[in-house]
Amino acid sequence: DDLVMLEQLDAPLIAHCLQKRYAADKIYTWVGADHSVLISINPFKHLPIYGQYFLERFAAPAPNRDVEPHTYALARRAFRGMMDARRDQAILISGESGAGKTEATKQCLHFLADAAGTKSGVEQRILQANPILEAFGNAKTVRNDNSSRFGRWMEVHFESSGRVEGQIAGAFVESYLLEKSRVVAQAAGERSFHIFYQLCSSPRAAGLGLRPASEHRSLGRAGCTAIRGVDDVADFEAVLSSLAAMGLGDDEVGWALRLCAASVHLCDLDFEPCDGGDGSRVAAGSATPLAAAAECLGVATSALSAALVERAVVVRGEAQRIRNTAGKADEASAALAKAAYAGLFRDLVRRINAACGGERGRLIGVLDIFGFEIFEANSFEQLCINFANERLQRTFCEHTFENEQASAAPRPHLPAQAVYADEGIAYDNVPYIDNAPVLALLAERPFGLLNLLDEEVRVPQGSDAKWLEKVSQRHADHPAFGAPKQQGKARRDFFCVRHYAGEVRYSADGLVEKNADRLSRGLYDLLSGSSCGLTRACFPPKDDAIAGRVRTVGEEWRSQLGGLMQKVGRMSPLFIRCVKPNQHKRPGLVESKATIDQLSCAGLFEAVRIRATGFPFRHSHAEFARRYRWIA
Repeated sequence: DDLVMLEQLDAPLIAHCLQKRYAADKIYTWVGADHSVLISINPFKHLPIYGQYFLERFAAPAPNRDVEPHTYALARRAFRGMMDARRDQAILISGESGAGKTEATKQCLHFLADAAGTKSGVEQRILQANPILEAFGNAKTVRNDNSSRFGRWMEVHFESSGRVEGQIAGAFVESYLLEKSRVVAQAAGERSFHIFYQLCSSPRAAGLGLRPASEHRSLGRAGCTAIRGVDDVADFEAVLSSLAAMGLGDDEVGWALRLCAASVHLCDLDFEPCDGGDGSRVAAGSATPLAAAAECLGVATSALSAALVERAVVVRGEAQRIRNTAGKADEASAALAKAAYAGLFRDLVRRINAACGGERGRLIGVLDIFGFEIFEANSFEQLCINFANERLQRTFCEHTFENEQASAAPRPHLPAQAVYADEGIAYDNVPYIDNAPVLALLAERPFGLLNLLDEEVRVPQGSDAKWLEKVSQRHADHPAFGAPKQQGKARRDFFCVRHYAGEVRYSADGLVEKNADRLSRGLYDLLSGSSCGLTRACFPPKDDAIAGRVRTVGEEWRSQLGGLMQKVGRMSPLFIRCVKPNQHKRPGLVESKATIDQLSCAGLFEAVRIRATGFPFRHSHAEFARRYRWIA
């Protein structure tokens, strides 16, 4: 059950042990007796190891027996750590796309809701949030049928005193970096967000002007509208039930679904040139989706049409309206579709927080964030996602390696167990992959890739090509950066980053535009004046004094991620390292090389060795005294 107990700690033996356990349906394994690191291998099938019997069994484990590895056991470890050590806990779940992170998150939350539930029903609302977040924030990718396309940090707060100490007081969700470009287009064989297909399959579709998903451009173009074994109609009913549990009335649910439908209709619009090609108009064949989009947004059809084919600019201090070309009008329509959906998603998160909110006391945070991604086509979204995974890996390294091997001079940011040197425990430092250089390449001011991308958004005539030229010159000798040599006359519009999990080739095409995330002021003002209260709430009127100082997507993301990592740094972290055993989503199959690569890149081989080198049982003096004073 614990890899540290193996007699030999070489990588092949560790991998063989995990493979044998997986073949016996033992998908969980500890790394160390303190139970702060759990390996989880995706079984790609249902296992009878969850539910009420197992919740009760792990909530009250048998005395004097080793606790078997399980997500429930790690969640209990977090709960007891919060109660006994009176310190906030963080469960950080990581792994590549399709490794099982979302399921692990749900299991941890299920345990906490069951073990510390109240009669107020807040724990049920916490669980009811999952169907909503998955429907509106998850999608099918080539690697995962239920891939999280946003990051989620969920805090479960607990009563900290009195007779109700330890009971759930409330919860708070923070979302990160919704992949809203998926609203407009997806790679071949993928889907947009689940809710679109659920809605198109439901009885409500006709009333919103929707047809089967395959007949809509943004939903059918990628060639995948159904997922084997998934019932979109039944899932839609579950979403409606969850929305009702969050306090949304029938009218509010109706307007939320209208915003979804509006995004679909906007993507069905075609534009044709006029005025000699300098201007454009909505094509005659697009009159129906234009009217449907306007109705769903709560705006006049003529006003929507005008806002798409014209835009306001300031010339010498005077506002002027200029015509959009057909291409620019199409970009404006796509930007509006993405903005409407992203605004809806933010509002749903706000409603979840309002329904689950309560007193803020001690807390356990659970992080479910998109896994490391290496696709055939990688763009701005993958760059941001992989940057987040680099930051998470850095946190794991600091906790597992650097803090373990640090000197024991008293420092408040180090955990109490970092005392090997002070206690005179002799051992050799374990080498590990340090990803600090990659993080510096990506985000060190002022010349990190993301920092220079922010600059390119703001400079006049900034472009993808100019940005790529700048970073290629600046980082030509950086060991983690590379750009393939130009072959013949082929344009070199891509670059490579050597991440901790492997080398990724990114396309530079569209990076500047995606980072800017521009929605014209005219379109924004149109939505803020909608007849629909929900649309107005998603797009409140802008203050002209601050409208020009909007942060880029990259800046906002780095700020959010930095705040999250600071918060986690003040907590006791626990780790679930999820592993995807094969790329075919096939039960029982382990592809050895891919599995070993994941274990290696995640630093798990080194984690096993360092935990075995020192004492595997670790408590501070205060924790030891609090736990065992009854037998003294």
